[in-house]
Amino acid sequence: QCTSKAVAYLISKGCRNIWYITPPVWTFSLNERLEGYRSAMAEAGLSSDDHVCIAYDSQMNVMEAGYNQMNQILSGTVPDGIVATSDLYAIGAMRAIQEKGLRIPDDISVVGFDNSEFGRYYKPALTTFGLPLYRMGEMAFEFLNGDLDRQLGRLDVTADFIVRDSVRQ
Repeated sequence: QCTSKAVAYLISKGCRNIWYITPPVWTFSLNERLEGYRSAMAEAGLSSDDHVCIAYDSQMNVMEAGYNQMNQILSGTVPDGIVATSDLYAIGAMRAIQEKGLRIPDDISVVGFDNSEFGRYYKPALTTFGLPLYRMGEMAFEFLNGDLDRQLGRLDVTADFIVRDSVRQ
């Protein structure tokens, strides 16, 4: 849901060549984010084929992975929008964008995910999603103690979309 909202937001700001940066998709949440990206792109009539950049080097730190992925993307095209699966991937990507002399958000808009402290203090400040981590911890505790219905199977939480300076206005 969040990734599709990020894509829709970038599209509303005029972006059409939107890329997605992610680690290998091996968890439920990473798969949901990837599917959200693909469905939002398809709904807008935009292709997501070959617009997903996956970091396979597990020895690399996350910001370095985002940096390398963005350099890989920029070696073939200049997108106008980036959605990263975490703020740290986004910050690495932003560094690569700036080193190429491109401007954020004028040339490339960037959206992250996690609302990390780094994203708030990076320049430009990163547009991101913030999960209600405290409430998620409470729900996990309630679930383990039997206070929440164990038949729920899946608990949905809503992330806050935090608009900052990394997306064009």
